[in-house]
Amino acid sequence: MNPAPLKTERLPEAPSLKKLIGPSFIILGLGLGSGEVILWPYLTSNYGMGIIWGALLGLTFQFIMNMEIERYALVHGESVFVGFARKVRWLPFWF
Repeated sequence: MNPAPLKTERLPEAPSLKKLIGPSFIILGLGLGSGEVILWPYLTSNYGMGIIWGALLGLTFQFIMNMEIERYALVHGESVFVGFARKVRWLPFWF
C-alpha cells in the first residue's frame, strides 16, 4: 500500500536581522520582571556574591521552561494555557 505523496510548499523568505532584533528586545524586557530587577541587587547587597548560584539556577530553569512552552506552541499550534485547560478543567480559573 503506497502512502499518499506529501505536499511540498516553498518556505517564506526569512526576515532581516533588524526585524528579528527589535521584537526580541521587547519580549526580553517583558520576560525580565521587576521582581528580578529589585530582588537580586537586594540579595547581593545582603549576602554578597556567594548567592550568584541562585541567579544562575533561576536563569537556567527559566530558560528551560520558556523553551518547552515555545516548543509546545510550535508543535500544537495553540497556547500552553489551552493545553493545560484541556488536561485540568479548573486550571483556566487559576490563570
